[in-house]
Amino acid sequence: MAGGVNVARVAHQGAPAGALLQSARAGPAFIDQPLYNLTRGYGSYVVVAVGVLIVQQVMLMAIASLVSSWLEARAGTLFGAQPVGLGALLGTTFGFALFVFLALLYFIGFGFWFQDYPRGGNFAGALAFAALTALTVASLGIALGAWFADRERAFQVLLATSVPFIFMCGIVFPREAMPAPINALAMLIPTTPGVFGFVKLNQMGAPWSEIRPEFLNMTVLLLLYAALAAWAVHRRREEVAE
Repeated sequence: MAGGVNVARVAHQGAPAGALLQSARAGPAFIDQPLYNLTRGYGSYVVVAVGVLIVQQVMLMAIASLVSSWLEARAGTLFGAQPVGLGALLGTTFGFALFVFLALLYFIGFGFWFQDYPRGGNFAGALAFAALTALTVASLGIALGAWFADRERAFQVLLATSVPFIFMCGIVFPREAMPAPINALAMLIPTTPGVFGFVKLNQMGAPWSEIRPEFLNMTVLLLLYAALAAWAVHRRREEVAE
């Protein structure tokens, strides 16, 4: 009855009663508003994820080529005349990791702010995850450099892996649609946990507990690549000595 009184009142004021009834039946208007990619732009969707891949690939090529150069010249911290110890290997790893960490900070701290991409959801968590990622990438770079033992080969191999890595990480193609062997291989690439970890922390503001899978994956990769780096350096030093 109250609805009829309202319709009659609006109709008396000049508004069509039929339009009011149709609007009442339709319910409230639905407004589609994305939570994170507010502008629905390509950059906000892709750049925040690809930035992690850019840092990884550039730093892997730099670290691997430098370690390979040390091997060729029998110089540097790892391949000099002095016997290499755990302290030298850790110092070299942390030194390389510092550059990787600063490169990640450039993207999540300055680049996203300058380009006005979604950012700053959980910056403290992103900093801690960046430190873990930096150590992992540095360890992998040392292992690859000692394995290649040729600075040009590092560029040749790593340049060809950038596009497969971005597809395998699952940001542009769903991992659920990938074969199980590809998914298993993707778990060995730092960008796979890195992309989703940084997007959750920096863009979505997720707490640390919600990136537990990515944190565990990255931690396992750090231990694996640190062991591989130590083994590869030791093996190459023995070959050089011979």
